[in-house]
Amino acid sequence: MAENVGYYFKVPSVNKAPNTYDDDVNELHPLYKTLAVQLGENENIRKQSVQQLREWISKTATIKRCRTDAPFLLRFLRTNKYSFLRTVKMLDNYLHALAIHKDWFGQLSADDPELSVLIDGGYLFPLPQLDAKGRIVFFSFSSGFDAKKSSIANAIKMNFMLGEVHFDTNEAQCAGIVCIYDMEKIDMSVLGQISIQDIRKLVDLLDHTSAGRFQELHFVNAQKVTRTFANMVLQLMSEKIRSRVFVSFVPVEYCFL
Repeated sequence: MAENVGYYFKVPSVNKAPNTYDDDVNELHPLYKTLAVQLGENENIRKQSVQQLREWISKTATIKRCRTDAPFLLRFLRTNKYSFLRTVKMLDNYLHALAIHKDWFGQLSADDPELSVLIDGGYLFPLPQLDAKGRIVFFSFSSGFDAKKSSIANAIKMNFMLGEVHFDTNEAQCAGIVCIYDMEKIDMSVLGQISIQDIRKLVDLLDHTSAGRFQELHFVNAQKVTRTFANMVLQLMSEKIRSRVFVSFVPVEYCFL
């Protein structure tokens, strides 16, 4: 578990213009301080950029509710290397996605019975330790997804919820996240649940909306039908995202030796 996760015991405000802003951020470990500098950050730039983004949020009439706490805003600033124009575009895309894709991103709760099935089945979880580069690692067992009990929409929501738990941490924002999906049990009964239109939407959201700094996406133990499906999806991705995706038929225990 990332060391910063204690932040999430707070309930962040979604008042777009609060009387007092939450500037509580965890101190950067030396490794993450070095990585933050590579993203264009120093203390003055960070504070000025957070303030500038808050002013933009408060003055943007189309935004009705939005978190303004520093850890949340730093997701977008660090992901976009402090480019203000790219940051506000991504934040606007994010808020728009929350509003129109409620079946994927709305009502996140570990107590939701449909998500509890995935949690209890071990479908997706963070590994207890960071990798050698200080990155958070998400691991998914396809055996934890039962197409008869759950849906692709719930799987998407589960991925989004886990991201929301970690995206405000220094580890995720500075070093990034590695995702490993064991695809052994994925077959047409699962793949048939998702349409090409939804795939296009998800690829676009990953490319232009997600403030998660996904460094590597590994799909391992992939069967032939899954590899064929993956090759189709890869063609829809930008070169930047595609270069970070790795698909292999090798069992997971042999992939990272």
